[in-house]
Amino acid sequence: MPNEYQLKDSDNLAINYRYADDKLIYFSKIIEQPSNSKKYIKTEHNLITEWADFAKQSLEGQYPESNIKCFEGHYEQFGMVMLTYANMCRYRKDYAGKWNKFYDSILPDDCYDHLFEGPNGTEDRIYYRVWFALLGHPDFLNQSLIGMENLSYKINEISLCIAFEDFNKSLIKRSKF
Repeated sequence: MPNEYQLKDSDNLAINYRYADDKLIYFSKIIEQPSNSKKYIKTEHNLITEWADFAKQSLEGQYPESNIKCFEGHYEQFGMVMLTYANMCRYRKDYAGKWNKFYDSILPDDCYDHLFEGPNGTEDRIYYRVWFALLGHPDFLNQSLIGMENLSYKINEISLCIAFEDFNKSLIKRSKF
């Protein structure tokens, strides 16, 4: 069994994405703070790296959930997908900045505060577990969740698929310019 898992797809920009290669500068993109008392992570870069590090720690930290770590780019992609997901839930806009009626019906509208605060608990593990399953990581393919946990897992799976596709379309759009 390999020590590192990497999904191979030469035609998919998002699967081949590396954060360091991105021409956009996320350090200076301040996340718009809410009017309530919640405090979001300061910049988009911070949000991306916190979610990426959270996923990385799950496979390479002190208590790894698998003996197979992921290709470094998959952690970075997860951070970008989580940023995309948070923005989609908050603004209901797609990669082109257009309001998307479908997002209103399928994406939760009460989770963006939590997503912009960054990972902060056991419940957040579902996001990287879904991400690793979507990538085809062998240790995350057969989730044995039942009842309401299974419903939550499937909702997050659909949401991350939508966010991944939106992220991929934004990379395609940027590559044309």
